[in-house]
Amino acid sequence: MPRLVPLAGGLLLALAIGVAIIAGFGTGAACAQSGVAPRLDCGNGTGPAASAPADGCSVANLLRDVRVRRDGRGLRVSYRRRAAGIVRVDVFQSATEARILGERLVFRSSSRKATRVRWSGKRQKRRARASADGVFFARISITAASGRRDIRRVALVRRGSRFRTRPTFQRASSCRGALRNFKLERPAFGGAANRALDVSFRLAGDGRVTVDLLRGTTRVRRLSSAEREGGTLHRVRLSSERLRRGVYRVRVRARVADRTTTSTLTTQRV
Repeated sequence: MPRLVPLAGGLLLALAIGVAIIAGFGTGAACAQSGVAPRLDCGNGTGPAASAPADGCSVANLLRDVRVRRDGRGLRVSYRRRAAGIVRVDVFQSATEARILGERLVFRSSSRKATRVRWSGKRQKRRARASADGVFFARISITAASGRRDIRRVALVRRGSRFRTRPTFQRASSCRGALRNFKLERPAFGGAANRALDVSFRLAGDGRVTVDLLRGTTRVRRLSSAEREGGTLHRVRLSSERLRRGVYRVRVRARVADRTTTSTLTTQRV
């Protein structure tokens, strides 16, 4: 039991065996002091586990609940912010039914407060006219005050002047597993000019990567199988020649140390 020792200036509480200081996580007085140990995570109650991964990987996750839906002959885009910033919504047409366009901007909107945007599908002033049918994608991006950006892409196809979503052509960046980034250049390739398609990916560390082209569940072509350096953006080119029109999937299987990650993205040969 502690004992109280009288002093001229008041009372001093002393322990029989040393002095112990117990600090908990939170936003209380301990966090208000400048002498708090650096490992104490003040304000979020998560402790040391909230620090960045040992390899320095960091993902800007600034948007949530991102949805793109058909609205009549147009689109309705909704989202919620995790941080303050201007959200910009762009809609691009990548291809007509027979020709690759690249990234033809057909709609743009930006707002600091709005949580939803609607596009009627009609031509926007100072923008290119969208063809009735073809392959499109919506890009939803936010830039925080710190300069960090979060970008989401949603693939779309327009038939009979009406949109519908399709499987993605970009994998969300991740600090888990063997694969950091994985993206197809566009949601469409081929066309009358036989435009090729670039496949890009980045690994968490040095490892082996296999890239396959699938049609349905059948492997059509092996694009690459090689040892790759971690942290570097790698590209593999997919030629459209001798491929029939239709929907294809690109599958990447990456193995880094004891971690294996498999991811599949979708594109269309027009």
